[in-house]
Amino acid sequence: MKRFLFIIVGLCFIWMDGLAQNIPLNNDFLQPLEAAILKKAPQTHTAIKPYRYFELRELRDSIINEKKFKKEIDKKFSRWLFNAFFNDDFLRLDDKKKGKYSLILNPTIGIRLGTSSDLDNLPFTNTRGIQIKGRIGDNLAFYSDFHENQARFPRYVNEFVEENLVVPGQGFPKDFDSQLTDESAYDFAFVNGNVTIRANEFFTLEGGTGKHFIGDGYRSVIYSDTPFNYPYLKLNTSVWRINYTNIYAQMIDLDGTEYGDSRFTKKHVSSHYLSINATKNLNIGLFESIVYQDSTGTLDPGFFNPIIFYRPIEFSIGSRSGNVIMGLTMSYRIKQKMMVYGQLMIDEFLFSELFAGDGWWANKYAFQLGFKSYDTFIPGLKVQTEFNYARPYTYSHRTSGRSFSHYGQPLAHPLGANFIESVNILSYQKGRWFGKVELMYAIQGLDTLSSNVGADVLLSYDTRDNDYGNKTLQGIRSTTFLTDVRLGYVINPTTNLRVELGATLRNFKPEIQTDGLQSLKTTYIHFGLITALNNKYYDF
Repeated sequence: MKRFLFIIVGLCFIWMDGLAQNIPLNNDFLQPLEAAILKKAPQTHTAIKPYRYFELRELRDSIINEKKFKKEIDKKFSRWLFNAFFNDDFLRLDDKKKGKYSLILNPTIGIRLGTSSDLDNLPFTNTRGIQIKGRIGDNLAFYSDFHENQARFPRYVNEFVEENLVVPGQGFPKDFDSQLTDESAYDFAFVNGNVTIRANEFFTLEGGTGKHFIGDGYRSVIYSDTPFNYPYLKLNTSVWRINYTNIYAQMIDLDGTEYGDSRFTKKHVSSHYLSINATKNLNIGLFESIVYQDSTGTLDPGFFNPIIFYRPIEFSIGSRSGNVIMGLTMSYRIKQKMMVYGQLMIDEFLFSELFAGDGWWANKYAFQLGFKSYDTFIPGLKVQTEFNYARPYTYSHRTSGRSFSHYGQPLAHPLGANFIESVNILSYQKGRWFGKVELMYAIQGLDTLSSNVGADVLLSYDTRDNDYGNKTLQGIRSTTFLTDVRLGYVINPTTNLRVELGATLRNFKPEIQTDGLQSLKTTYIHFGLITALNNKYYDF
């Protein structure tokens, strides 16, 4: 297997004819680009993210150039200083004679101050970092950003950190006072990075540490960028109307004490996604993923199989060795401005049990239905609404090491399983100004310390309460209503440096209150200066 990988890498270097980089996976940054894709590049496979820069270079550059200030400045240093802050990258080094290399460097920042009704202390975020990207010759592109953070979040986020030992999507926290509490301030760091090789117009190889997202929605019930970064190897093949992606990732099971004393136990995820533009407006995608972990730490070579489907291989080596999920995605473009989309994820089921109506525990599936419209009524206005649903015990397995999760969080929807959710987003961008309103309403059946009703994907399904009689929202039924409003201004469209004012109103209410489950109302108002390169999900 190692020899095979070395051959692939070698061929990529030999046949390289272009430079490939990824466009940052940030929803606000992508909004004008996705609107342009619907109008001008409808054959783009929009359900696999992050997007590759070489495919969308003209659209992306034209959008940024439209937002740049056109100002004539005579002095060279003053001109560089003005552009570095308002228009372009901070520092760029190019081989202007022969074009053999390019190096770009940007400082990143995340300063946010606020007040929260559920905290005695003030919440804050203090992030410092650096972004580096570039190329060497025509054969190699690279990217990296590193961030050092200190933060205190609203109480509901701090409670999540205290319970799960992870900052949502951002890694392992170290408390300033060496003890995690719901008033703690945390110290944490995270890094993204990759090296990308484009062999030719058909094949692209990428390796690094980062995240991926599959789907056209705000959420994904198949594969999302909810959890922390992970090391991966990705191979993309694009031929005719077909785009095929293989992602091989090494992930972390924080509850992996079953296989030794180490808390940070490794597991492996192999995913395949086949996207087909069936017509000019209709896209259909097939997804498959296998989560593997065993006591020996040995990875079976069959898991590197690059061809969809994997289920026959799983049966050949024993179904207890891994957790296979399968999915279907669909999207349909309407009048170059609108899209309807959906997903169906199947973890496990039997036809006889599915239609028997007996509530068999292993009828595990999730689905999504959504609609979004760009330039709705006026240019720059986006409207999006979607519905998400997951049955109890979906994504779980006999051990947390084989659950569809990473670093203490679900690898699909942030709520896990046993829920229904509605998300509605209204966002507007004009020039450098932007505004956004999100309304999220979710109902979930929660577990207790003595019961497993199927909400927590990290719990073993062997500890389930019942084999039959299971239904969605069983357990302690809890509702979450969240409103998030943001207004801001993009200081630099190239680096996505922005200033924003925001307010989050959250009301969490369980039907039964216990010592570990209490109603909580939050009013969080904040102001920040942020380089927005990644999605951060606090809407749960």
